[in-house]
Amino acid sequence: MEAILQKSLQIPSAQVYLPYGTAGFRTVAHNLPQACFRVGLLALLRSHELKKITGVMITASHNHIADNGIKMIDHNGEMVPIAWERAIEAFVNAQDFAEVLREKFSNPIQGDVFIGCDNRPSSPELLSCLQQAIEVAGGTAHNYGELTTPQLHWLVRRSNFSSKLPASAYIDYLNQASRLYTSLPQTYNYENDLIIDASGGVGANTLRLLNITGLNFQIVNTEPSLLNEGCGAEHAHKIRTCPRNVPVGLKCASLDGDADRLVYYKSAENLNVLGGERLTVLMCLALKKLLDEENVEGKVTVVTTGYSNSASLEYLEQRGIEIVLVATGVKYLHEAAKKAEISVYFEANGHGTIIASENKLASLKELNAEKLLAFLSLANEAVGDAVADLLLSEISMKILDFSLKQWEELYHDYPTTIIGVRSPIKEQIKTSENELEVVEPANLVNKIQEITHRLADQKVRVLLRPSGTEPIVRIFVEALSLDTCKAVANELREFII
Repeated sequence: MEAILQKSLQIPSAQVYLPYGTAGFRTVAHNLPQACFRVGLLALLRSHELKKITGVMITASHNHIADNGIKMIDHNGEMVPIAWERAIEAFVNAQDFAEVLREKFSNPIQGDVFIGCDNRPSSPELLSCLQQAIEVAGGTAHNYGELTTPQLHWLVRRSNFSSKLPASAYIDYLNQASRLYTSLPQTYNYENDLIIDASGGVGANTLRLLNITGLNFQIVNTEPSLLNEGCGAEHAHKIRTCPRNVPVGLKCASLDGDADRLVYYKSAENLNVLGGERLTVLMCLALKKLLDEENVEGKVTVVTTGYSNSASLEYLEQRGIEIVLVATGVKYLHEAAKKAEISVYFEANGHGTIIASENKLASLKELNAEKLLAFLSLANEAVGDAVADLLLSEISMKILDFSLKQWEELYHDYPTTIIGVRSPIKEQIKTSENELEVVEPANLVNKIQEITHRLADQKVRVLLRPSGTEPIVRIFVEALSLDTCKAVANELREFII
């Protein structure tokens, strides 16, 4: 313990409280060295207790280049349980570090932790803090250097099922897509030329190593010094303007800085972005076609939230896709998805994946459903993966013989609006578990019911949710016209202020 304490004294400490959220710790990079050191210790402790490999990724995804972050990866390649998130936050922010060390690290402990980082200037120093902590406590740090966040998640998961894998194993896994892609019949509408915006992030390194015969792609925005500057999935999704260096009029896709989000669009001054909902529909249609072609019985389930556009849900339901609605947050999406036979989930921002149960995969092997198996095997079952999802999207478009325009025009979204309102009754507002209905206070419940009944011909749908991070209530309204959306949002705003 004394060696750990002495080593920690050499690592700069932040003078601010650091909360651990869904994305882990995320803040300006100079606040993170001591946090990295302490997270390294906890990742080792988790590895020691489970007798499994764990991981830690240094990244701030779509944030500005001056920021960075720390995210711990559990033995199954997924996020750590909520109880561990709370323990990480308490351990990192503990004022009496010697006391908490005494409880957990009185003796050296053994374990294996995979560590890696994105390409921010601050990442090497933070990675070093991680490695020092793991090694001084008696563990082994396996340093993968620069790689994408999904790659490290994948390596942790797969290495716990076999031996410790090299980084190249992930590239081999992605390149297996070439066999399925080239085996598909000739198409007439599908466009195999693609511009990929790498957002200046680590995804560019992975993309350069892809070898998918017949898929012609050009990578732009590969400069790490311009990470997330006027480019990337977050820029395209939120700003809705064409990322820099993207030629106008072409089929394009954007990754985010650590390559766990993906969106598509045809480059133009104002973008119509095909994000998570459109990716969900595309992959579901491809799965349904493969099930039919290979004469396999199977149920495809979409896991999403109440914030998904009703037009997409109606389109899916009409085609026999089951819809499961859960509370907002990738944790809830992923957990629900694991319960289904074959499931697809995506957040609106383009983060998501496909998960197939072990039983379903085993039955597909018995049935020799090669194309379906190849398709499902390409999905990163641990976490959303922009590169794997890009390959799945291209294969889906080829299976369906869709152009980007045909994909875009499958259905038309209903208008929506969302506003944030400071409200004195924020703490009184309670929702159902899946956040579809307000259940308290009674007068607000009655108000929402009155509005939806009065405007039934406009198909008004209302969601209210107190923010967990800001002092506001978010009001979401969907209707047949944007004017109705805005009018209802304003009416509810006046009611709760």
